[in-house]
Amino acid sequence: MGAATDYLKKEAINRDTNKLIQGAKPTPIVTTNQDGIFIPNHSGQHDAGTTKTPVGNLDIANKAYVDDEVAGVDISGKLDKDGGNADVTIDIGSENLTTTGDVQATTANLAGMDISNDGTKTTFLGKSGDYNRIGDAGTTDKGLNSNDDLMITGDFEVKNSAYFRGAMRVDNTNAAQFVFDKGATLVGVLKYDFGLGQLLSTVDTDVGHQMIITHTDWRSKNHDHANQDNPTLYVQSATNPDTDNTQWTSITHDQTDGVITTGKGDLNIACPTDKTIELQETVYKDINMAGYLLTRPTSNQPDVVSFLDENGTDTTIETYGFDIGEKVHGGFELQHDYKEGSNLVFHVHWQGIAAPTGTDNVQWRLNYILMRDGTTLNAAVVIDSPDTAFDTQYETMRTDFA
Repeated sequence: MGAATDYLKKEAINRDTNKLIQGAKPTPIVTTNQDGIFIPNHSGQHDAGTTKTPVGNLDIANKAYVDDEVAGVDISGKLDKDGGNADVTIDIGSENLTTTGDVQATTANLAGMDISNDGTKTTFLGKSGDYNRIGDAGTTDKGLNSNDDLMITGDFEVKNSAYFRGAMRVDNTNAAQFVFDKGATLVGVLKYDFGLGQLLSTVDTDVGHQMIITHTDWRSKNHDHANQDNPTLYVQSATNPDTDNTQWTSITHDQTDGVITTGKGDLNIACPTDKTIELQETVYKDINMAGYLLTRPTSNQPDVVSFLDENGTDTTIETYGFDIGEKVHGGFELQHDYKEGSNLVFHVHWQGIAAPTGTDNVQWRLNYILMRDGTTLNAAVVIDSPDTAFDTQYETMRTDFA
C-alpha cells in the first residue's frame, strides 16, 4: 500500500503542477512614465540592449512579434520614435497592412492628405490648394494649384486607352511631337518646331508612305492604295471604300514634279465668281495665227508661194513669200486666261527660200493696237525685232520680238 500511495500522491502533484503551468501567464518587464509604456523586445531588452525612456503613447523597442494565430493587430494612438522627427518604419514582411477606415496624415507637412475608398472608387486627395506631383524633376509652370491637379515629371506609360474630357495640350518652348511607333519602329510623327518654324506630319514605308483622310465610319477599312514611293496625301469621298475605292484625290511630289491625281472623275477647281487659273510663275500660252490666213493689203502685198522641202521641192502647201516692205493684216481676241498686267510677247516662224549670200540678217516689224469695249483707240505701237542670222537655204527659223 505504501508504494501505491506514493504513486497516487506523485500523480496528484503532477496534475497540480500542470494546472499551475497552464494557468500561468507571463508578466512582461515594462518601463513606464506618465506619458507612455515601453514593451521590451523578445529578448527582454531595448534595441541592442540599450536603455531608453518611453516618451509616447506606445514605445515598442526593436520589433513587436505577433502570434500567427492572431487575426490582426489594433495599434491605437501614435507611432513615435524618440519624440522627434526621425523616420518610423513599419515592417510587415510579405503580409498586408489593413485598415478599416481612411488613412489620414496629421503632421504639419502632410496634414490634410486623405486616402479613402467608398466601395466603388479609391480617392487620393492631397492638401487643399496644392497640386499633386509624381517624381521630383520639376515643378509646374502651368498654374496647377488644386489637389485635383496632377503633374508627372518623368515618362508616363498607358497600356490601354487614355480619355481626355477637355483640351489636350502639348507645350514646349522649342519643339514637341506625337510619335507613332510599331514596336521599336518609328512609323509617323506629328511635330511642331518653333526653331524651324514648321508643323510637320511624317509617314513611313510601314504605313505605305500615305496619309488618308476618310469618313470616320471607314477608319478600319482597307482603302486599297498601293505603297507609294513618296509621301502621298489621299482625300476620300464619303463612300464606303468596299463599295467604290476609286473615289479619291491625291497629291504628292514624285521627286521631279508635283502631281495631283483623281481616282475617278475630273479635277474641278471652283471659284466664287468666274475666274481663270493664274500661275505665279511666268508661263506663256501661244495664240497661233497661220500667216496664210492673214489678209493681204491692196498694195505692198506678198506673193502666194509654197513651202519647199530640204531639196527645194514644192510641198504644195501654200503660204506668203515676203520681200522687203511687204505686209499682211489680221487680228485676234485676247484669251480669258491672259494674266492681267503681263506683257504680250510676239514671235514669227518662217522659212528662208532664197539662197543666202553668205549670212543674211532678217528683221520683222510689227504694228499693233489694243482695243477694249467702250473705249477709244490709242496710237499703234511699232516694234522691230532683232536681226536673225540666216545662212542655210530652206532652213526654218524663229524670230522673237524684244
